Amino acid sequence: MNRKIMFGMSLQDGLKKSKFMKNENVTFRPIVEGDIFYRMKWLNDEDTRKDIIFYGMNDETSNKEWYLSCQKTGKTFFMILFDNNPIGLIGIMNVSKINKNAEIFIMIGEKEFRGKGIGKLALRYLVDVAKKNKLNNLYLSVKKTNLKAINLYKQIGFKIVGKNSEVDMVLAII
Repeated sequence: MNRKIMFGMSLQDGLKKSKFMKNENVTFRPIVEGDIFYRMKWLNDEDTRKDIIFYGMNDETSNKEWYLSCQKTGKTFFMILFDNNPIGLIGIMNVSKINKNAEIFIMIGEKEFRGKGIGKLALRYLVDVAKKNKLNNLYLSVKKTNLKAINLYKQIGFKIVGKNSEVDMVLAII
């Protein structure tokens, strides 16, 4: 099976067909190896790290391994661009065609773009791609202290399904 195919749709097809792909100056594109720099930069930022769930090393070697792993395992990550400049990262992973669900991830790495509606746009984009690929549920985990993200997820329609040090949320798409 070609690992560049996600849910029976190529990444490029998914980008072309999404009605949420462009809004003003925001676009999405599949990650490339050069994006490792941005991921490292954002994950090394203390303010960013306090709000996201991330376990592991954040050096050049581990980021290259992460990128290669994404290519091999079919994890699909997109760079969020503003005027063609990287400002964040979103992803779809752990896709189960049997259970018709997938885990999603979002990180707005550039602080000046937080709270501007870009996260909502990115989430709607992921929901749109999931719908087109006949997924019924999306799920994610978020730190319970990240109230802005939790409120955003609730606005989109996610429901809390579990709490501990992280809040587990799920979105029923049907």
